[in-house]
Amino acid sequence: MSVSAEKREEIALGLLLMGFSAICLWAAWDIPNGRTLVGPRSVPTISAGFIGLGGFIILLSPLIGRAPSIGIGTPHRVLGIVLPAAALAMVAVWLWGAVGWTVAALIVAPAFFAIFGARGWRELIFFPCGLVGILYLTFFQLLGLWHGTGWLIRAMGLS
Repeated sequence: MSVSAEKREEIALGLLLMGFSAICLWAAWDIPNGRTLVGPRSVPTISAGFIGLGGFIILLSPLIGRAPSIGIGTPHRVLGIVLPAAALAMVAVWLWGAVGWTVAALIVAPAFFAIFGARGWRELIFFPCGLVGILYLTFFQLLGLWHGTGWLIRAMGLS
């Protein structure tokens, strides 16, 4: 049975996502679980599990022929969306450690929206900042979770 180039790309993407998920699960396992069922390890573990499940579905779809092609393997999408989003995610992780979650999210959210196709000022400024504000109010003000301030903010004496 011959597999087309597009199906090979989807199989490779599925394997890549499953491998990334396995690395994330392995890293999340070092986070202490806490005293209750839901603890610091829960969100990274659940997120990695969903990434792995998505990779498994992407892997199976071309093999069983039931799901339509996702088309992520085209060079335009890989070079124009996937690689910039992955690079921006790495910058976001560094920023989170430097300035804390809230400021890092306010900086990178508009860039993520631009990478994924947002073009108007509402889509690039208003909506991402509003979304960050809602998440901030929900998780850090309402639920009382700590979001950290980052080493740069502490060094400047602002925390």
